[in-house]
Amino acid sequence: MKIYRFVLFILFFLSIKAYTQTSEDYFNSGFAKSQQLDFEAAIIDFTKAISLDATFAEAYNHRGIANRYLKKYQVAITDYTKAIEIHPHYAEAYNNRGVVKHQIQLYQSALEDYNRAIQLNSMYAEVYNNRGVTKHVLRDFQSALADFTKAIDIDPKYAEAYNNRGVTRFQLEQYTEAIADYNTALAIKLSYAQVYFNRGLANRKSNELNEAIADYTKALEFTPQLAEAYNNRGVAKVKLADYRGAIADYNSAIDVNPSYTKAYYNRGIVKMMLLDYQGAIIDYNRALELNSNDAETYNNRGICKESVNDYQGALIDYNKAIELNPSFSEAYNNRGVLYRKMNNYKAAMADYDKLLVLTPKNAEAYYHRGIVKYYISDLSGSITDFTQAITFNSQLFEAYMYRGIVKNMLNDFSGAILDYNEAIKLNPESAEAYYNRGVSKGRLQEHQSSIEDFTQAMNYKMNYAEAIFNRGVSYLALAQKDAACADFSKASQLGFYKAFEVIAVFCK
Repeated sequence: MKIYRFVLFILFFLSIKAYTQTSEDYFNSGFAKSQQLDFEAAIIDFTKAISLDATFAEAYNHRGIANRYLKKYQVAITDYTKAIEIHPHYAEAYNNRGVVKHQIQLYQSALEDYNRAIQLNSMYAEVYNNRGVTKHVLRDFQSALADFTKAIDIDPKYAEAYNNRGVTRFQLEQYTEAIADYNTALAIKLSYAQVYFNRGLANRKSNELNEAIADYTKALEFTPQLAEAYNNRGVAKVKLADYRGAIADYNSAIDVNPSYTKAYYNRGIVKMMLLDYQGAIIDYNRALELNSNDAETYNNRGICKESVNDYQGALIDYNKAIELNPSFSEAYNNRGVLYRKMNNYKAAMADYDKLLVLTPKNAEAYYHRGIVKYYISDLSGSITDFTQAITFNSQLFEAYMYRGIVKNMLNDFSGAILDYNEAIKLNPESAEAYYNRGVSKGRLQEHQSSIEDFTQAMNYKMNYAEAIFNRGVSYLALAQKDAACADFSKASQLGFYKAFEVIAVFCK
């Protein structure tokens, strides 16, 4: 019996021992569960630890971490605050509370926590990194750079700090320096998809497009569901004129994220470039379903609708773009062009007037307003606008062309020829420029020179009936009747009816 009683005693003792866990035991169990990402179970254990020891600051801190991962931000802040009340010099709790405040956009309060953590531990690399992130969000880029650099000084193997410093340098357009930081981050941590993605952005900005594509591809190897990498790789491919490849990437981005507005928008742009206006409209429709307040999408859809002759639909889109962004200069320009096509010259003038208030040195706006003035027979006004357009953009071929046309109408043939000379310098293969110059030379009786211009026009534009006919006129003026009649005959064969009248008189 004694042995039996002894065994019972031992079993009872062991039973009691098994259920007497300390706060440390619960804390360690919670920590292990956190490491396994089982945060709900971890919180239960940390709470048990706290119930056994209400002054267990580390348990509050780690419960706060678990709550943060579960996005219970206010609860997490309460836990960190309690940890700090128990242990006022708890730098890690200040840092962690700062992280949560940053996540809920309490940026200034987050900075206060980071500052306090640094006061308590001036060699705390993670806090400098986190403070740098908050300063970056607040666009205090130089101060953010200093924090990331300090974090790196403390921990030269801190890959995240190199990445973050690279991001800030990217914002400052220091692309070479940003790439150097990304390179270092990748040397420390090879499988860092976000850094490949970020380096891709910097390479694209540096016009290193093939390198950018390689970076986005590498990012996708590590994170195949990174829709932004597909989208940005598509953007780089567009710059390399690989339009089909770009569309394939935008398709992949949309497959990963069917609500990715930017991918629909970008795919729409490429379809526009490929003249697939209906396909682009479908993409812009979807983009606007996802974000009905994007002025650029309305503007682009308007361009597509205008291109398929849906002028009313285009007008509605341009109106909406301007309603959303009253300073959207491109939309005013596009609506002005549309109004001109619709013969609503008064409305077109109003749009160009507004556009020139927004962008006083806009050569295109002066050019288009000059066109409207030309259509309403305000010829001197149109010359003034074309001249302003040339002042702000001396390479604007169309402005020289139209100013030459108007000067020709005003019998300023020498002035017109000077404008056509400039137009030909800018576009040496413009059949119309040679033709127009030939007409002006003919009016000045410079028939041999006009014949040369009409011949050049015919070289650059096959079956150019007007040029053939007018060359015939110049031949006739030089008494070269056979050559003239040959040109009149060819012009008539091309359907230029005035040639029939001339043949009847001069080529019997």
